[in-house]
Amino acid sequence: MKILKQRLQILIGLILVILTMALFLIIRAAGSVNISINAVFVLLLLSATILVLLFILEHKKYNIAKLIKENEIFSIEAVKKRDNSKDSIEFIISCFGILLGQKVIMFNTDGIGLKDVKITKDTILIEYGKGNQTELISLLYKPMEEKKLKEVIQKFQYETGITPNIVNL
Repeated sequence: MKILKQRLQILIGLILVILTMALFLIIRAAGSVNISINAVFVLLLLSATILVLLFILEHKKYNIAKLIKENEIFSIEAVKKRDNSKDSIEFIISCFGILLGQKVIMFNTDGIGLKDVKITKDTILIEYGKGNQTELISLLYKPMEEKKLKEVIQKFQYETGITPNIVNL
């Protein structure tokens, strides 16, 4: 969520800088007609338009992430391993989708849905996808108390209609 919010702030800053530069060119060129200033002005406006479109897409992604976070069924701090480094990422699942770090996977759009949830002694397997094309997320977690595990299972059943399979607890 933090990264998505930072991207929005960066895009807003870039849009403001470009529009300020365009305004400066308009004020400067008010008395004279110069082709190079007009070309730069057009490029600045084109850049601003592209940044506004990127901002709209990022804002939509941020709103979906916010919706997922507000309606969470289950969340953990996961670790993503790359070569010799480990990055901590936030994993949240709700009936609306999955938030995995900065990646947002929205359910019930474009046929993407939650297929299956399996809980083992130390792993949660979440399968989602469209038709026969499925993706699998495997998360290691600290074993939960039985009461907390039952709450998570009930939330999954109530909010998604899917009953998690409990394997070898």
